[in-house]
Amino acid sequence: MRAIAAKGGVVQVTFYDYFLKDTGGATIEDAVRHLLHVIAVAGVEHTGIGTDFDGDGGVPGIRNAADCIHLTQRLLEAGLTAADLRLIWGENFLRVMEQVQRR
Repeated sequence: MRAIAAKGGVVQVTFYDYFLKDTGGATIEDAVRHLLHVIAVAGVEHTGIGTDFDGDGGVPGIRNAADCIHLTQRLLEAGLTAADLRLIWGENFLRVMEQVQRR
């Protein structure tokens, strides 16, 4: 994660059960823990969310796009700011895509 951040990239956290918890049975709390860990290691400017709702993603508390508000609320409760949330919900990804398209 540090290497990705050092290159200006973004580490996307996905909500696939066994990616969040190796024994399965992951919940929204596991997703929050993963996001906070990535932020602690890589920085909020290099953290993003890739839900994988169209694949096999989704865990109790955040199974689809309508549940994203629950994750946002938990992250605010954990101390993230509105500016942080804008970054991880899409601005970081858009920044990297813009840089790639300029090459």
